[in-house]
Amino acid sequence: MDLLQTLLALLLTLGILVTVHEAGHYFLARYFGVRVLRFSLGMGPVVWHKKNAEGTEFALSLLPLGGYVKMLEEDAPGVTPAPRQESFSSKHPAARIAIALGGPVANLLLAVLVYWVLFLSGVTGLVPYLKAVEGASGPAEGVEVLAVDGQPTVSWAAVNEALVRRLGDSGEIVFTFEGPEGPFTLARPIRRWLAEADEPRLLGALDLEPAYPVVVGRVLEDSPAAAAGLQPKDRVVAVADEPVSDWRSFVTAVQAAGGERLSLTVERGGQPRSVIIRPRLEEGRGFIGVGPAYAVQRWGVGAALGEAFAATWDKTLMTLGLVRKMLQGLVSTSNLSGPITIAKVAGDSARSGVEAFLGFLALLSVSLAVLNLLPIPVLDGGHVVLHLLEWLRGKPLPERLQALGVQVGLTLVVSLMALALYNDFSRL
Repeated sequence: MDLLQTLLALLLTLGILVTVHEAGHYFLARYFGVRVLRFSLGMGPVVWHKKNAEGTEFALSLLPLGGYVKMLEEDAPGVTPAPRQESFSSKHPAARIAIALGGPVANLLLAVLVYWVLFLSGVTGLVPYLKAVEGASGPAEGVEVLAVDGQPTVSWAAVNEALVRRLGDSGEIVFTFEGPEGPFTLARPIRRWLAEADEPRLLGALDLEPAYPVVVGRVLEDSPAAAAGLQPKDRVVAVADEPVSDWRSFVTAVQAAGGERLSLTVERGGQPRSVIIRPRLEEGRGFIGVGPAYAVQRWGVGAALGEAFAATWDKTLMTLGLVRKMLQGLVSTSNLSGPITIAKVAGDSARSGVEAFLGFLALLSVSLAVLNLLPIPVLDGGHVVLHLLEWLRGKPLPERLQALGVQVGLTLVVSLMALALYNDFSRL
């Protein structure tokens, strides 16, 4: 069942990304008056097709990895003669550049749309805590991470993203924590940080460890916890005089109590107090109606749109930075992922809920846009460079040079795909 869900999640993810990407090329081609012969989702043999009134064949092909938009060329063999102005090659280089950029731009706009929906509906995440660090006089069970390198970190996702940005860097990473007497900072020196690591352990490499302290994040109405007076930000340190250090042990203790009264030792505002609570029996287990500390961020329509553009731009810069570091040897190429890893992450995120899946879809859409904009022949970025050079020269590049560029580009792309698949199988 898990395998089927993973495959469906992969097909859904790639289907959305490829459709949007190729639609960007298609609609700009039609805008500039180029005749589109085929719009295909997938590669290889066509398994289904249908033509519209304009003569464009919409097709589904056997291999679901990719797609293409085939446009009329002046010298295309076997094509019904058409006016010269409907061919792609007859258009001004500026129009051809716009058509080439249509796919990546469409993927970036998809990311903006997805982030906008996420920010409108609300983004949730576990509040990040680390086990006791030097300089903290607070509880050993965990101190809250407020920022990394000055960037606010309201959830673990934000912490991980901030650390990923520093892969391969030298200098120091500065954490800001919430201490009992106010915020304080901790700096960790780094040098070519995790540059050779195949599977970097971001926190472990800094001698830091995540913590999941029993800090109450929410209290359900009409629950035993609400009746007993538990409040958000309360820190439970013991159940029936037995210390608890994480949510797992706390939940286990509450469930084991069934419907029997429990004495909780709680810290509120730094002061200990005792709370007597009687769990409600649900399916034979104790239930009190509290949840961990989650951060929930939600914006209005306009603010969410601004945040969506900012998030897309932020993820674009992060992806470009990782590509640059990979080329410089500051990030291991083992971090390249292929369809198997994408399938696994897509399946995991889909099982985690709509929010996780949409976040992964937006990030992957940005990655697809950035990778397609690389100036490699056969990719959209390579086509942009080719048409730009033609525009500057006033005539096309020699055919032999173009053919050489295609061969080099195909070699690079196939090599990258082979490396990504090798990494996938190595992870398995």
